[in-house]
Amino acid sequence: MRERVMERAMERAMERAIVTVMAVSLVVRFGIALGSGFGVDEAYAVTVSRPFALSYFDHPPLHFWMVGAMRAMTGDTAPIWMRLPFVLCFTVTLAAIGAFTTRLFSARAAFFAVSALAVSGVLGITSATWVLPDGPLLAATSVAAWLLVPLLIESQAERLPAMAAWRWLAVGALFAIGVLAKYHAVLIAGGVLTFLLTDVPARRWLRTPGPWLAALALLCGTIPIVWWNAQHDWVSFSFQGGRAAAARWSIAPFVESVVGQLAWLLPWCGVPLAIALLHAARRGRSDRARWLCVCLAGGPILFFTGITLGGARGLPHWPAPGWLFAFPLLGAWAESAMTLGMRWPRRWLIGSVMATGVLVVALLGQGSFGWFDNVLPAAAQRADPTLDAVSWRGAVDAAVADSLSVASTRSTRAIAPSMPGLGRAPHEGPVVLAARSWIQAGQIGVALRGRPIAVVCLCADPHQFGWRDDSLQTRWTHVTVLDRLQPHRRGWQDLPTAFASDSLRVIPRDTVTLARGVRVARYLVSRVVTTASRARRTGSPRAAD
Repeated sequence: MRERVMERAMERAMERAIVTVMAVSLVVRFGIALGSGFGVDEAYAVTVSRPFALSYFDHPPLHFWMVGAMRAMTGDTAPIWMRLPFVLCFTVTLAAIGAFTTRLFSARAAFFAVSALAVSGVLGITSATWVLPDGPLLAATSVAAWLLVPLLIESQAERLPAMAAWRWLAVGALFAIGVLAKYHAVLIAGGVLTFLLTDVPARRWLRTPGPWLAALALLCGTIPIVWWNAQHDWVSFSFQGGRAAAARWSIAPFVESVVGQLAWLLPWCGVPLAIALLHAARRGRSDRARWLCVCLAGGPILFFTGITLGGARGLPHWPAPGWLFAFPLLGAWAESAMTLGMRWPRRWLIGSVMATGVLVVALLGQGSFGWFDNVLPAAAQRADPTLDAVSWRGAVDAAVADSLSVASTRSTRAIAPSMPGLGRAPHEGPVVLAARSWIQAGQIGVALRGRPIAVVCLCADPHQFGWRDDSLQTRWTHVTVLDRLQPHRRGWQDLPTAFASDSLRVIPRDTVTLARGVRVARYLVSRVVTTASRARRTGSPRAAD
């Protein structure tokens, strides 16, 4: 009896510790959301989220819908507002992984799992804060995994058969939400099927309606995606499928993928995670709790690592959603070591928290203030990825002010038709800003801070920009192009050279220097309208139209 009381007291202490970890993580992530600029993918997602679409070129629609809703509610695109839903989503993820690990193993294992997850780089920092599809994906699939434990591991569902069908339906609905966030949810759902097929006690569920109801619910989540793609030449599926193509076989992509995954998880988290996952996989089906985690984790990790064996160069963060389900295994391993009197779990956890904290502070300082610019070599400064998060607001504000000024002048004075310049008189249409890549178009879009000014991508690969503001894409006559000057990059050309064409007139205007020395040049680009082109005026603009 006394042992039971002490055990319960320990569980309550661990539960309070988990809540503390979640609270501290929430505060830190709010600080990151407030103190850093948009990354490349974030700026793009925020910009193309309006107008509303059933799905989008790059990913399923959910995270676009989320930031679109925040834009509609706030009328702004400030990072703190756009990131708020994703910060809250990861709090749900931490709570779900804690509950999942507690039911499978113990509260102390859950404490180690949640703490490690909160400092795990690509999952605990970027996916937990930034405007990325991973945020809602991780939240939905982790809650689904928690709901599966009574069905697949415990015996509660046998005593409440009427509730089992509803629980399966809820699991399917959560996976449907996951699919609306990112295609990875299909691979994680495949892990559930793998467990059902390989675990004898769980296999009986295949003879009941529950898993089939869940599968039907998951399929319902694909309806907006399939509907949009059917109307747009299946472009999203062909784009994502093409990323797995390889020009020739090489072992280098596989090595890069394995090393990259451990690096993006941060080595002090990635290496122990890999060891815990390999140990659990070696035990196999004999340990049902660990085998469930292996099945859930295995789909994304094996698929995206496996395609690199064919020579495709996958990105290291692609398998990250699978690694989410290795954290309970890491927590169980740490708890076992503590039970045996080992001290390394405590030291490892303290060291991991300190290392990640130092890294986050250093990156925020470099991104906001350029702390290390004076000590980095010139080549490293130019290649610094934190420069991509520098706001373009100064350059965009100047361009908009000049455009409106020119438009006002045009509306009050008679101007020769040949005079170049952005800004049309009211009868000529709206002000249009443009970029020559989807990355820079995204930076322009977020710097507009919700102002209703169209952004056009004048390039051969516009991503979602090719499917929005179509009348402006095909009928523009005058635009202001903002272009970041990067002469140090291999193959870079200035805009007049890149846009050299008899059908375009490019007039340089000025250059704005932003934070940390980022320079953005402004050009007025006019389409040269001939009698023949005035008659047809069709076709998407290209970099060398």
